[in-house]
Amino acid sequence: MMAEGTSLASLPAQGEQAESQLQFQKPVLIYMPCYNCAKKVVQTIREIPAELHDMIECFVVDNCSSDKTSAIVLEEIKAKRHPFRINLIQPKENIGFAGSQKLALYIASLSANVKHVIVLHGDGQYPPIMLKQFIPYLEKDFAIVNGHRSKRVYPDKEETPFITYSIIKFLSFCESVLLGLPEKEWHSGLVMYKTEFLRKIPFQFLSPWMHIDGEFLMCAGVLKEKTFSVPIYKRYKGFDAFAGLGRLKYITHVLRLIWRFKRGYYHNFLRGANKAQIPYQFYIFNNC
Repeated sequence: MMAEGTSLASLPAQGEQAESQLQFQKPVLIYMPCYNCAKKVVQTIREIPAELHDMIECFVVDNCSSDKTSAIVLEEIKAKRHPFRINLIQPKENIGFAGSQKLALYIASLSANVKHVIVLHGDGQYPPIMLKQFIPYLEKDFAIVNGHRSKRVYPDKEETPFITYSIIKFLSFCESVLLGLPEKEWHSGLVMYKTEFLRKIPFQFLSPWMHIDGEFLMCAGVLKEKTFSVPIYKRYKGFDAFAGLGRLKYITHVLRLIWRFKRGYYHNFLRGANKAQIPYQFYIFNNC
């Protein structure tokens, strides 16, 4: 339901108008995908390191949460507790994690002021302190800088369960070999994208599946863009483990995307003259 003080915009017809309403000014946009993150999102925002405050804005996309995520974020905005601006939008309907990511990154790519977008999940599973890992690469020529979880670098902090950790590392190894694109991890949710790179992606051709960050790495490979990886750790205590049918479905999607790549799917649409299109409707919280 649309809250008081919001307006409805649609993409692609009103994409430029939506960006002008949001009016991003800072060079780094912290994009926070949220779904039922009411218990964690404000804490996550407050944990963003002070070293970044002068260069960032936050962009929260609440994907139709059934809890009070949007209301809580809006209260945080009104309270003006932070030296950086917080922007909040909500899709008209739940568009999934991939849809949220495509919507946010597309809007960010429309802004001439935004140079980098960093994905920081609103549930706090990726510690905001890890954002400092990206600062040295803001002036480097990397299209993507992603975090790779490391029990070696963070033996006391990296909490990914052993089985999940092993599967992620094995899948990453297989993707690197099969795709011919060496990456330390293909499955990180803590990623920095250069908007110059994002403007080359027709988002409508990317899948609706969870492995969309891996698809961006594939696109970078096709376009011969440079990528880099930094060590991070991930919290799991107090979070639901990724297991069962969800894990099996995810692995199936990964295999399907590898097959798409091998058949030239990404090569075809990236080498065409396709303009990015995003059809999702969303509410802009003007109080931002």
